[in-house]
Amino acid sequence: MTYKKYLIAIALTSLLIMSVQVYALKGLGGAGGPVAGPLCNRAYILVKDPDAALGMLLTGELDMMGLTRKDQIATAEEKGFTIIREVQQGLYNGMYFQWGRDIISDKAFRTAIAHLLPLDELLATIYGPLAQYAVSVLGPMYGKWHNPNVEDYTQYDPELAKHLLDEAGYTINPATGKRIDPATGTDMRTLDFVYWPDQVNYKTVSERYMLELQNVGIPINPIPAPFATGEWFSAWCGLWDIYNMGWSWGDYPEILYVMWDSVSPPDWLNGQRYSNPEYDAMMDIFHYSLNETAVIEAAWRAQEILAEDVALIPGIYVVAHTAVNPAWIGMIEAPFGSYTEVQRIRHISGDYSKVLRIRISEEPASLVEGYDATAIADTYVDLICHNMPYEYHPFNGPPVPYVAKSWELEPWSDPAQGVSKGTKLTITLNEGIKFHDGFPLTAADYAFSVLYMRDKAVPRGSMICSAVVDAKATSPTVVELYYNRTSLFILDDQYYALAFPKHIYNDNLALYGEPAGIPAGTYEGQVGYGVKDPSTFYGYKVTNPWNSSLTCLIGCGPYIFLPGGWQPGVFFALAANRGYFKSILVTDTNFDFKVDIIDIATAGKAFGTTSASPRWSVTVDINGDKKIDIIDVAIIAKDFGKTW
Repeated sequence: MTYKKYLIAIALTSLLIMSVQVYALKGLGGAGGPVAGPLCNRAYILVKDPDAALGMLLTGELDMMGLTRKDQIATAEEKGFTIIREVQQGLYNGMYFQWGRDIISDKAFRTAIAHLLPLDELLATIYGPLAQYAVSVLGPMYGKWHNPNVEDYTQYDPELAKHLLDEAGYTINPATGKRIDPATGTDMRTLDFVYWPDQVNYKTVSERYMLELQNVGIPINPIPAPFATGEWFSAWCGLWDIYNMGWSWGDYPEILYVMWDSVSPPDWLNGQRYSNPEYDAMMDIFHYSLNETAVIEAAWRAQEILAEDVALIPGIYVVAHTAVNPAWIGMIEAPFGSYTEVQRIRHISGDYSKVLRIRISEEPASLVEGYDATAIADTYVDLICHNMPYEYHPFNGPPVPYVAKSWELEPWSDPAQGVSKGTKLTITLNEGIKFHDGFPLTAADYAFSVLYMRDKAVPRGSMICSAVVDAKATSPTVVELYYNRTSLFILDDQYYALAFPKHIYNDNLALYGEPAGIPAGTYEGQVGYGVKDPSTFYGYKVTNPWNSSLTCLIGCGPYIFLPGGWQPGVFFALAANRGYFKSILVTDTNFDFKVDIIDIATAGKAFGTTSASPRWSVTVDINGDKKIDIIDVAIIAKDFGKTW
């Protein structure tokens, strides 16, 4: 056993012991659920080399990993691993053009070079089942937001590209073989091409596109900007001409604003400095109208404008493939992600104390809540705190009640506060929800979190705090938020609303009211009580003064962070929250929080199939034997009428 494997084994054993000692609530169940909270513990194992990770999967040292190559998929399938396939929301290997840069700012030039990326060939030779050809910035996985009428303007045709370049005045200088800049009459300058060298296939695709550009006489300066080191973000905010990058943005398409609205700054993703008044007008409707039809029409038109402007080469939509050890069951193919999916996964033995070992290839930058912008940090905070008060339906996307049992958006105005056209959001929380250290979650916590993020200018709170005027609890479970703006998406903007518990962070009783945050002297460098400067507060390192078995990185989410749970360079471990307010029913196959005739019918549709059949459903295979039979139907029928 290597030293790293030894560390993992020892630390995960400690995790199991601690989770049993601290949370002796394992037998607690809800309406028919086996236990409260998720049906396993979790450990995210850092393995940067995908081949090494696959080897660990095959030898049983990992239980789950994403597959990023065709050969990995073939190997995992051959060895009998369950393969989960999900088309992800976002764009990958897209080529972005920086607005305002000479040459690149010429639409005729962009139109020509948009025909130099051989996507069909790359899909056939590199990606195979791992990707789909992208046409619009919002793919079909975005449902009603996807505009199916956007025409493909990026078909590979190098002869057409050369013709368009010549026609636009970018002719070849026979003496140098380079294209001439018609604005200067001399050889065009070398274009800076930034790409991620450490992300799968980005280097290969970038090198091919740069070669195609050079083959038609366009000089290129390659600039690798590693994603894992954060160099990519510094480069994105700087000056460049072409940038190969990708993004993932779930559920509702706020990406249309943050990446292309002219008022969005480079460090909030508009690194291209894109600017188009008509596009901005669409974003005004998209952002501020309460008319859903008008908002959808604006989103559709925005996609058309980006195509007409040749603002980018969209690249691909990723079809994520995840290999899961067959000893683990309960997965679902959910493009929208899901707390229900997180809770369903379990070991086939029925032992809910098992640790699901998941491969990761990146780590948090700091794990400072609200300041660490890495995707993996958001994932961990979500599992610990709940990033949203509701849940997105895993199959079709609309928000459904979860931490919040109801909500209402309505127009609001207050001339005394200078608000003539605002919005009031009322959220009613479920009762009986507790933070990991035993404090109850109340509407006052929600209101505090919003105001605290606003007053401290917490970066991850920029969406929920945008134009917020006030937040107040009107009862222990009802919170009202007042905004000096109108938008259908204010509910969707409730990001990080549960990440700052009042009894941990409150540093100003006069401003926020009782209770105060952690006592003075709880951590080194603390000023007074609570947390004065959240940007320097490493909660995962600070012992929780209310429960010494925990840290100050707590929430009301399905998983608990225990001391020592993050060992940088090795793993990040989470224990199932056995005091959680939900006890999942794995027999709820359509995720409407009840088991009824629809679940029976769903099993009936797949009855008699095996995992080799297109009608087989991993969701309905309740006992995980890779076939849908009378046993699955009987298990569902046993829970008939139950809710969770």
